[in-house]
Amino acid sequence: TKDIPNEIDFSNLKGLSIDEKHRFLKVSKKHFENLKRNQNIVSSIYFLNKEISGDGNYYLIARAYNRFKDISEEFYIHGGALPEEVIVPGGYFEYQLQKEKPLRLQLLKDEYRFMAKESIELRLANPNNVPAIDILVSILANDVLIKDILIDKLSGPKDKYVQDEIRITNKNMNKIVINLSYELAGKNFKEHFEFPIKLKTFAKTKFDFDEFLE
Repeated sequence: TKDIPNEIDFSNLKGLSIDEKHRFLKVSKKHFENLKRNQNIVSSIYFLNKEISGDGNYYLIARAYNRFKDISEEFYIHGGALPEEVIVPGGYFEYQLQKEKPLRLQLLKDEYRFMAKESIELRLANPNNVPAIDILVSILANDVLIKDILIDKLSGPKDKYVQDEIRITNKNMNKIVINLSYELAGKNFKEHFEFPIKLKTFAKTKFDFDEFLE
């Protein structure tokens, strides 16, 4: 290392306290500004001001294999002060609570007979990693409650098929309304769903007993 040329002219460092460091010097603001204007030394030194030094001090950093002390013996001095050698990467992490997702509901059957006892089939899904509890499924026809279904718990992520019987007594009904209320992660939620449906009436047949008896 002692045979590698040193481009730093020590005559420009008069008045500085040279410590045991070969690669950098901590200097006053006055020396920092004077040296930064000195064209005889700027090409061999990096200038690190207090705004970016991290500790509020001014530093001179030797470029490449330059050094702030004479070397009379053979030993290795690490290369220049490249960004990957002097910049310590850092990261900032912010903790955020996971936002709960609403339960999903699907009506699996959209055709029903008027005035007949019919089976209603639902698929209820919980996309969260925590269970939903005390789930109340309220089925309404034209704002009139026709069925309440209570589900104690639905783990997540998981889905559940629900089946029960209903009777539709309004021939003008063209949709089923379902309201959900449940508890998830200690919070209460309410959801509203509307599903279009088709109604079928009993087939009317013409049957004349008199003609049959003739």
